[in-house]
Amino acid sequence: HRDDYRAAGFPLLPAVDPTGTRTAAWSLVYALLLVGASVLPWTLGWVGPVYGVAATLGALALVVASARFLMDCQARDLRSRQLFFTTLAYLPVVMAALMIDGR
Repeated sequence: HRDDYRAAGFPLLPAVDPTGTRTAAWSLVYALLLVGASVLPWTLGWVGPVYGVAATLGALALVVASARFLMDCQARDLRSRQLFFTTLAYLPVVMAALMIDGR
């Protein structure tokens, strides 16, 4: 995919970061920010505990997957795929919890 991005002229971070370290670091930063953004509606009382627990656990799963992506240099491509699939699971779970527990 990196070669495809380069050939198309898209200067995306994964295309210009050959080792993947900067991409992984930014993934971790955004995952950490997502924990706060996910918990905020719960702490403000806009949603109930089902959403709060689902959003918190989901965001923490993204933090773990992002940290593995950053730390495991030998298996960076595998870890990036795992992070991708974690993100695919996160949104439907959080949206379902929001539908169940929204006020």
